[in-house]
Parts: sequence; structure tokens; C-alpha cells
Amino acid sequence: MKKLLLPLSQWLRALPLSRWLGLGIVIAFALSVVLLADEKLLSGSIRQGIGGDEHFKLVLQFLLITVAGGAFVALINARKDKDARRQAQMEAIQSLDRELSRAYRSIKRSRRRLRSRCDLQRMHSKKDNFEACTDELLAAQISLEEVEDNIEISSALLRDERYGRINLALHYAARYLHDVFEDFEKGHVERVQDGYVIVENCKNLRDFLLGSSEDRVFGDSFSELCENYKCKVLSPEERHEELFEIEKVRKRLERGQDYKYRYRKIAFQCVRTVALELRTVSREITLHRSDAKSPPSRTTVTQIEKERRQKSSTPGRAAEIVVEMAGAIVRVPAGASPATVATVLQALRSLPER
Repeated sequence: MKKLLLPLSQWLRALPLSRWLGLGIVIAFALSVVLLADEKLLSGSIRQGIGGDEHFKLVLQFLLITVAGGAFVALINARKDKDARRQAQMEAIQSLDRELSRAYRSIKRSRRRLRSRCDLQRMHSKKDNFEACTDELLAAQISLEEVEDNIEISSALLRDERYGRINLALHYAARYLHDVFEDFEKGHVERVQDGYVIVENCKNLRDFLLGSSEDRVFGDSFSELCENYKCKVLSPEERHEELFEIEKVRKRLERGQDYKYRYRKIAFQCVRTVALELRTVSREITLHRSDAKSPPSRTTVTQIEKERRQKSSTPGRAAEIVVEMAGAIVRVPAGASPATVATVLQALRSLPER
């Protein structure tokens, strides 16, 4: 008996307020029906037991008006409060997304501005232009750190595992920009009469401007990890694992050195990944608010990729997979590359729902 009662008590404690109110309304109406059917079913025994017609009417009014009516009003108010909380959560997440987008655009603007005002052959820039661009870069870095702080403050809006993914990615991007500006702050940039020369020692700043294609350490240790991290067919959990592996390699290489092995390609992908996570949270809140479920035709990239791998590796299976999305049907060869699958899905996502 105790084994039966324990799960039942746990289930009752876990019930949300709206379920309790709904349960109260059902019980009140059920008791009212029994009272109304008392004359026919029980020959008026309940009416007599209560104490006559007056007491019977009072009990019936109490059940229908006070209990059922009060619970119904409370249920409506609880639903309004829940919707208001979800609306506030969605606005908070969207505000973080807008802040992140502004910071990201500012970073890209400062990079393009610095490239346009720098002789990339000699890596030389005039003094006023270079200092103005580095000031803009510093402002962008501080903006990104502010977003990082605001997300930490709003961590209650995110599940623990999602907050962990966002925190790691955003911290990488913010520290990368810190490393880039530090090349100028610590005087690694060579001062010449008419400006500055970004010498070989300014590895972070050179990576910010030129990329990492000629960096031997990047090619040997991070190139493949970076491509895996940017792969569109990865789920958020899989992408987080790739970034975690990147951080492990970085910390191992940095042991005993002053140089920080962070790279622009990875940092920019980190910002895009965080933006995707925030937009996913916003969509989830919207779906819960409208009590809607994801349409079955919305196949995720990861599901398609897993099916593609399975069909391409299983003998006797079809040589293609059928993708249905947004009312359109497209046949993708089973041996197609992940990039092809991702391109097809991206095109399908742009179609309007039918």
C-alpha cells in the first residue's frame, strides 16, 4: 500500500497550480451533479441528510458559485500570469539577441574599417586611422563582454545545459577580442614616424585582419576542429563538444607560454552559435505560449544527416532520402555531403509554410 501511495503523493505535489484549479472545478461540478440527481437516484437521501431544502440550496450554491466559479476565475488569472511571464522571458531573450547582434556588427565593422585603412602588404596604417579603428574595436569588445554579463544575470531564463553552452562560446569570443586589442595595448605594434606597423609578433591582431590560413599552429592543431565546429549539421550539444575540444587543445598549447591560441574564425562562429541558441529559446517560448507543437515536416539537419549516413552505409537500402519541409518534397542522394544536405535544408526553410 505504501508503495502505491508514495508515487501518488509525489505526483500530486508535482501538479502545477492550474491543474489543481482544474481538478477543483471538475470535483465541484461532479458533486453538483450528484446533488441535482439526488431526487431521482437516491430518493432525496442527501437532501434529508444535509438538513432540508434551504441547506441543500446553500450547499449547491457554494459548490457552483464559490468553489467552481472561484476556481475558474483563479484559473484564468493563473493563465494570464503565466502568459505575462512568458512574454517577459521572450522580451528579455530577444533583448539579449539584439545586444549580441549589435556587438557582432560592430566587431565586423571595426575589422573591415581597419583593413580598408591599412596597407596589408606592409601591414602599415596611419596613426589617426589606426587609433580610431582600435578604439572602435575596444568598444565592440566591451559590448560583447556586457552581453556576456547580461546573459549571466539572465541565466535563470535558460536551462543549465544551454547556459553552459552559451557561456563557453561567448567567453571564447570575448577573450579573443581582448587578446586582439592587447597587442596594441601592450605595445606589440611597432610605432613608426607616420603611423603603426603590425609586426609578426602581433599574432592576434594579424589573425584578426588576415585570418589564420598561414598560421602553422592553426593548421596543425585547430583547422579540422574549426571546420567541425562550423559544420551546419551538428546539434547544439555536438557543437558544444567540438568547442570544448578546441579549448582543451588551446589550454594544452598555452601551457608555459604568453601567447593565446584563439582565432577569429572560431570566435565569429561562437557569436553566431550563441545567437542561434538565443533564437531557439525565443521560438520555444513562443511555441509554448501558443500551445503549438513543432510541425512534423520540420526535419532537423541532424536527423537528416543521421538518416543519410545510415542509408549510405546500409546495403540494399534506397539510394536517396526524401526530405519534406514547408510543404515541399526534395530527394537528396544518400551519398550527398553534409554541406549539400545543409544547403538543401536551408533552401527549404526559406519557403513559406503551405
